[in-house]
Amino acid sequence: MSHHGSHLVRGLILGACCAGALGCAETELPGHMYAMNVVLAADECNNPEVPYSDSFEYRLVTSGATAKLYMGEGLVANGTANGCEIKYRSAQIADRRDNGTIWWTLNGEAMVDRGDGCEATEGVGEGWGGEEIFTIVDSSVPEIARGCTYTTTVSGVYLGEVVGEADAGE
Repeated sequence: MSHHGSHLVRGLILGACCAGALGCAETELPGHMYAMNVVLAADECNNPEVPYSDSFEYRLVTSGATAKLYMGEGLVANGTANGCEIKYRSAQIADRRDNGTIWWTLNGEAMVDRGDGCEATEGVGEGWGGEEIFTIVDSSVPEIARGCTYTTTVSGVYLGEVVGEADAGE
């Protein structure tokens, strides 16, 4: 993986959530909190691929079958919740670089424990276990091709629920 690729996944996640309109939270907002670990499972964008891993916190807010996934105040993705399973997708995000711009989307699926002891998460991260696929929708960065994907394995430990105003962070 090129220098650009080795930092792409971290840049995709953190850059979208902590820059521009999304911002990062200083206070605890309501939702189910998870200490996440992400590991690169497959890299179709670079040859050879370079290992990648990172840690961060996700905040999951559910209301019936609707799920919203945040990093701080920044909305990462919208999706659905069905029992222990959530599926989510981001809007198209522009990641501006010195040598161009990468436009990407994130699709994820996970089995999660929302404090209800969801048995489906046993052995897959003690609260969150799933996969996220970053798809490059378009790119003006020469080293990153349109249509390539980064697949990550995500796992997390359930930290508990922060209770507050229902509409905070939305």
